[in-house]
Amino acid sequence: TLSSYLLGNSTLHFSLTIAGFMSAMGLGSLLSRRIHGDPLAWFVGVELAVGAVGGGGAALLYAAYTYTPPVYHAAMAAVVLAIGVLIGLEIPLVARILDRAGRHRRDTVANVLAVDYVGALVAGLAFPFLLLPTLGVLRTSFVTGAVNLAVVAACLWAFRREIRRRARRGLSATAAALAVVLVGGAGG
Repeated sequence: TLSSYLLGNSTLHFSLTIAGFMSAMGLGSLLSRRIHGDPLAWFVGVELAVGAVGGGGAALLYAAYTYTPPVYHAAMAAVVLAIGVLIGLEIPLVARILDRAGRHRRDTVANVLAVDYVGALVAGLAFPFLLLPTLGVLRTSFVTGAVNLAVVAACLWAFRREIRRRARRGLSATAAALAVVLVGGAGG
């Protein structure tokens, strides 16, 4: 949306964004094979990163726009690819977490995908009908980043016994610092 506002040609920018994002999701899924260690701590870390990149993405792109078009396009590609890779990591990590909890893989994947698709529907409707008209592009970016922090907080609370204390402290401190930035950006 921001690229369309700034540069026009909405068809081109929506197409490039969706293609880049979907490709990056596939890359993220492949990269998930290389993740070792506690999948729960990794999932929370990925959610933090999605909150940071997604929440600050619009501000970064506005800043890049003040330079030349190639700088903007490079920044846009970096944001889309980063978010896509991170989102691509989420479902494999959730599947590992549920597998570890003893859930059956077939049911696990079906349930995770069902919740993911319903969430995409809610977000897809909220963006054009609620968020964008009331908050604008920049604040919407900060607010959606903060939603990921709510997921982080919920995970840290719900799985406080499963995540090692030291990792939980680091993740909590990072989430708190990021919350200050995102809430400040959304309010400013």
